[in-house]
Amino acid sequence: MLLLQTYRNNLNKILATAYLKEPWKMGVHKRNGVVYLDVHKLPERPQSEIDRRRCFWGYSFENLATENSIDEDGSGIDANVEYCSVIKTKLGAHRIVMGAEMDCCDSTDDGRRFYVELKTSREVVLLFHELSVF
Repeated sequence: MLLLQTYRNNLNKILATAYLKEPWKMGVHKRNGVVYLDVHKLPERPQSEIDRRRCFWGYSFENLATENSIDEDGSGIDANVEYCSVIKTKLGAHRIVMGAEMDCCDSTDDGRRFYVELKTSREVVLLFHELSVF
């Protein structure tokens, strides 16, 4: 049995490696029977203007989609603030303890609370060309 401690995004990187365009590097450390995974920051490529706008749109969506997200001074988009949940799960005989950033939480009528992860994506427009075969 293995005990693994990591952030959820580290597992995403491992599972999506075949599809990622950006390089990444992960450190693995084993101490007292616990394996820790940590992604090491690599120099980022400069963002284009459209990439900066898309990030801003995502933060703006999170801001608008959550209640009471506007501060007293009228600001509300702060990409440096995050809430993390600690989740325990299993994969076969192996135990995994992972932290995961959560965008917000909501509650049911009976008072139970649950986390919500907000996602945005751009609309994919497929252009088909008419082919003529003679």
